Amino acid sequence: MKKERPLVKRFVSQAYDGEYGELPLRVAGVVTDYIKEKEGFHSKPYRDGCLIKAKVCPKNKYRYSNGYGTLAKSKNEVITKIEAEKRLISHIKKTIYPKLEGVKFKSTQQLHASIDFAYNVGHNAFANNIVTESKEVDCVKMTEYINFNGKENNGLKKRRFENFIQCVSINM
Repeated sequence: MKKERPLVKRFVSQAYDGEYGELPLRVAGVVTDYIKEKEGFHSKPYRDGCLIKAKVCPKNKYRYSNGYGTLAKSKNEVITKIEAEKRLISHIKKTIYPKLEGVKFKSTQQLHASIDFAYNVGHNAFANNIVTESKEVDCVKMTEYINFNGKENNGLKKRRFENFIQCVSINM
């Protein structure tokens, strides 16, 4: 892994600009393809939780997502697949990448699982609850994030299990 560590930093900063370099497993394409498959494409916005933590979400705080799960600009915005992919990549690069800096990833798969988790659950949840004080990834803790709107969700249970399996896997 020591040999790969400099590549992890290069991964997000350059891979999405088309400079895949010598990345083992071409992580960038694997991650975006996985997220696109799990999120599915939605040209029209759908209600996707709440913008604030609340037992009952006020109507003016509903979160609307479109594309591959990114925040819609309005509850009426229609988006193309091309724009959706741009937003997905931009969100990973600008919002998630800063939360990955300094984290001691044990494998490329652990990096992959961390990016997907941060994308799906939130970059702050990842940074504040999954990354330990010693800057390592707590793979088991990922499995706790299985609720949506206060209720256990089978789709999230499956995705967290997949994150866990990736997280504890070694490079192949």
